[in-house]
Amino acid sequence: MSLLYNLLRTIINIPGWLCVLLLGAFTWTIWRYIHPWGSSHLPPGRAPWPLLGNISLRLNKTNERRLWETSIDLRSYTISQWLGPMYMIVLHRYEDIKEAFSKDEFSGRNESLFKGPLNKYVFSGLFNVEGPRWEEQRKFTITTLKEFGLGRNRIEQTIQKEFLELSKEIAKHNGEAFDMKHLLNTCVSNIICSMVFGHRFNYTDKTFQRMMNLMGENTVNFRRAIIGSMIPGSRFIPGDPFCIKKLKANIDEIRRMVIVPELKAHMENYDPNSVNDYIDAFIKQMRKPQSEETETWFTEDQLQWNIEDLFAAGTETTATSLRWVFLCMLHYPDVQTKVRSEIHRVVGKERLPSMHDKVNMPYTEATLVEIQRACTVTSLGPPHCSFHEPTKFQDYILPPRTNIFANFYAVNNDPDYWKDPEKFRPERFIGEDGKFKKDDHVMTFSVGKRSCIGESLAKMELFLFFTCVLQRYKVVQPEGVALPSMDRVPGIAIGPKPYKLRLIKD
Repeated sequence: MSLLYNLLRTIINIPGWLCVLLLGAFTWTIWRYIHPWGSSHLPPGRAPWPLLGNISLRLNKTNERRLWETSIDLRSYTISQWLGPMYMIVLHRYEDIKEAFSKDEFSGRNESLFKGPLNKYVFSGLFNVEGPRWEEQRKFTITTLKEFGLGRNRIEQTIQKEFLELSKEIAKHNGEAFDMKHLLNTCVSNIICSMVFGHRFNYTDKTFQRMMNLMGENTVNFRRAIIGSMIPGSRFIPGDPFCIKKLKANIDEIRRMVIVPELKAHMENYDPNSVNDYIDAFIKQMRKPQSEETETWFTEDQLQWNIEDLFAAGTETTATSLRWVFLCMLHYPDVQTKVRSEIHRVVGKERLPSMHDKVNMPYTEATLVEIQRACTVTSLGPPHCSFHEPTKFQDYILPPRTNIFANFYAVNNDPDYWKDPEKFRPERFIGEDGKFKKDDHVMTFSVGKRSCIGESLAKMELFLFFTCVLQRYKVVQPEGVALPSMDRVPGIAIGPKPYKLRLIKD
């Protein structure tokens, strides 16, 4: 310590008292990260780096696997981690996740995660808010989406019509190899457009194509921007190494091109007797007389943020899941044959599959669930957060504003539960009676008070797009190329590497 003291005084020529103060602050910072808030009350964890925390784990491409390995090494299903200055625990067992996420004490969101340079740009509407504002907006959104067909025939028909448009685009490839990523993102996004804007876009619409490209870029920019926002002083680094400026510029362009014009058109043409979509319903709520004693968040800014959240969460995760679905059909052709046989036996080839067919297609449903288990799209999921007082969880006492992550990847691949998680085996979800057997240990849409708003929509999209494509087309590997990799690529959703396939019409 005396060496550091003399070095500071020599190099920067500061008074002795200030040198002592700086050394004290530096020492306290190191102690704070190595022994956070009385470490005897906290889950075990690796010693963090000062200021950076366990940032190396967050940068690793197989982060969820590394966290799981840490959990195994420490012999604890619950471990401590630091993401920059932010403390968090990571849960690796289904029972623990269900217990924590069902508690009111852990229903918060740490808004500081997206503060600073990302404030009002990332998940500011529905997903990264808490308290009365979150309760009001979540309840309104769920109710409104149900009114416009979520889980009903109306949205089912919308998805079927979108498939017919998708089929026209597929036909243009004439059985040749192509990458489905753009088409899948587009058709899924159009379902959100129909519910939010009241209309879909043509696949050739230049504005829509530009929006989809910008959203695609931001799925990559997002992860780096979050890491950058957690590193103290990162905004002073020259250039844009964490893509924060690029992410914000893309969001601003989407707002100018699509969201603001849609809001303006809805405001100008609003008819309280003709409420046709999410924006109309929100405007109707905005214009209701509000009590001065009750705080409300029905504002234009809140509407814009809600729309952005619905697109970010509702497009990327479902489209990425569909990319895994068709990649698995390449890797497991025997499974594809069984699925197609079941579709043709139950539905035939003349009409499109519907949700009413699902109960009679146990193998198809089991295949979709096995894909969601084996190819976890949201490996860690959005963090829950405790509130402003210490909170007891099991044998631990957690500091105020502790972030709680759930490692869904670990749950979906737990060998103690699944026995052979490395094997792709849809039959694990079929009971002795031959019917589909639900298993809550497949963690796709989270659990508890903050489970996914669009769970029923996502399930409907996955089932209908999957069955409609396989009813008409056989998924075939292009000739002369190796089978595509099953490696995982991080982003808002964990997707596969780019790959091409052929869709051969019967």
